[in-house]
Amino acid sequence: MTSSGSTNDKGLLFQINLSDDHIQTILSFDSTSLSTPLGGLTIIENNKLLGVTSNGGLYGNGGIFSMNLTTSSLNPIYQFGSNSTDPKSPIGKLYSGRNNILYGFTQEGCIGNKGCIYEFDPFTNTFMILLENQSANITPTTIPSLILSSQKANLTMRIFLEGYYVGLNEMHDELLTGGFVDTVNISFFNSSFPFNLVKNYKKILNKDGYIYFTPLVLPIGEYLIEVRHRNSIATWYKRKYIHLPNSNTLLDFTSN
Repeated sequence: MTSSGSTNDKGLLFQINLSDDHIQTILSFDSTSLSTPLGGLTIIENNKLLGVTSNGGLYGNGGIFSMNLTTSSLNPIYQFGSNSTDPKSPIGKLYSGRNNILYGFTQEGCIGNKGCIYEFDPFTNTFMILLENQSANITPTTIPSLILSSQKANLTMRIFLEGYYVGLNEMHDELLTGGFVDTVNISFFNSSFPFNLVKNYKKILNKDGYIYFTPLVLPIGEYLIEVRHRNSIATWYKRKYIHLPNSNTLLDFTSN
């Protein structure tokens, strides 16, 4: 997106054809709906694109919108600044957190008109102020980033490898003589599109099938788990793993 230019000089949303570097305008922003985006787009479930603009909308203070690429249409889903103390003029992109909850910043509004950090649920259109900024205003040249902090939890996994299993819930201890079978690669992916890889571990597999994370350090959220032994076909856990602070979880790949 651009913050100015195009038909109305209020910014545009564009796409690039990588085969010929051709730029195609998908949508021109205007003051009637929403205008002047100062950040990028965020993808959530069902390939849905969301973004924010710092101006335009019902109250002239910007809004949150969803984008339909099939019809090239913009749908405002939240309007900023309905009264003098409301957050105004959002800036930057929306950050996706647990369960597709989104987080962002505003430049103005709230205490001392210095902006805030907010939370938005795109499925219920619920908006909440998390923190009101009491220092200097955020500007286009001082856009901060949100980092979802990692938390510790204990995770135990159980898996048996074909070719190593000897029955009675045990495998050959091929790695040294300490009751270890081999190492396996365990990958944690975001549970929603585009299913980005978050972290990868190499762990020792015990002959009783257990793998221990004490602790496992990840941002709070839901994950899909892939287990891969050497060059074998990957195995995925059938349900999402929910990572919460100080939790104790057993994921048994051997159960139905």
